[in-house]
Amino acid sequence: MPKGNLCPNCGKATFHIKGGQPMGECSSCKAVGFWGEPQGVGPGKGRKCGNCGEQKLRDNLTQGRVAKISYCTGCRAVLALP
Repeated sequence: MPKGNLCPNCGKATFHIKGGQPMGECSSCKAVGFWGEPQGVGPGKGRKCGNCGEQKLRDNLTQGRVAKISYCTGCRAVLALP
């Protein structure tokens, strides 16, 4: 497997961006997360963010052991729900 980015969790160079998706996964510790700001959140109003109170919380991805990853385009909070 080619060398990836440094994983924010374990620090190894094994954090790989999934093709065409706004997230990555570490092949070493299996952490999932965004590498920078996610793209393609889609049109329309999002759900109310509990952090900033704005309706900018959008679902971005359903992936493996994490059921849903959401991102607030207002305050940049990232939320992963099982």
